Amino acid sequence: MKSKASASIALQDQFMEFIEKEGVGANDIKASSPNSYLSYLRSVSRILGMEISTKAVRNHGDVEQLAARLYGKRADKTVSNYRSALRRYADMVESRKQ
Repeated sequence: MKSKASASIALQDQFMEFIEKEGVGANDIKASSPNSYLSYLRSVSRILGMEISTKAVRNHGDVEQLAARLYGKRADKTVSNYRSALRRYADMVESRKQ
């Protein structure tokens, strides 16, 4: 298992490409939504001491289980942001199965 100090995201480049194709960030003026999503995934990886991977985040059920582990460790709004990024990652995993 990874230490909590490091963040690990499998298929990071593919994730960025996937969310950009899905239109994430297309209307951004100030902040980059794709970069924010990547930052959220890194935070989840560090907080939970795990790799964000196609085995750990296979579907939205996995997302909800991970989100439940985050409540109490971060503010609800922050967990909501993390959940959004995790859902996109799960969507990418699902799209790779097709």
